[in-house]
Amino acid sequence: MEYLDSDHPHDTILRADNRAVTLTQEWRGKMGDSTLGNDAIETFSRTRWTDMALIAFRTERRDEVDDFVVEMVGLYSEKGTTFEARFEDATYLRLNVDFASKRSCSDGMDGARVVPDSEWKKSLIASNPYDDFSSYLHYEIGLVPKGGKIDVLARAFTLRRL
Repeated sequence: MEYLDSDHPHDTILRADNRAVTLTQEWRGKMGDSTLGNDAIETFSRTRWTDMALIAFRTERRDEVDDFVVEMVGLYSEKGTTFEARFEDATYLRLNVDFASKRSCSDGMDGARVVPDSEWKKSLIASNPYDDFSSYLHYEIGLVPKGGKIDVLARAFTLRRL
C-alpha cells in the first residue's frame, strides 16, 4: 500500500472492517506494481458497497487524465456520511443506469468488484489493438436490481469521506 499526505487531516476513509483511517494515511492502489495492484483489488473488494447509496457521479479532468467520481452516502454504519470514490485515470466508462429503478430502491448499491481481466476489458483490447490496458483494472459497481451497473476501466482508486 502507498500512503499519501493530505490537506484535510481530519477526513477519513471507510474500510470494510469498520475502521476509519485518516487521510494522512490514505490508501491509493495503483497497478504499476503487481503488489500494489493486488492491494487495490483486496481493498476495493473489502469496502462495504452494500452499505452505501449512490447519490451522484461525474467526470473530472485532472492534469492530462480524466477521473470518474462517484458520490455515495452511508446507509447503516456510517448513516448520513458522504463519501467520494475516485477512479483515477479512467480510460473507459460504461453506464447502464435506470434512474427510476435506482430512486425506487433508495439509490442502493448491490455490491462491487474489481478484476484485472474481464470480458469487457478483453473486448476493449481487441477493438483498440494499439492501446495498452495492462496497467488498468476493471471496476464494476452494481445497483440494486433493476438499477443498473457502472463499469470503469481505471488505473487507481481512492475512497474518502467528504
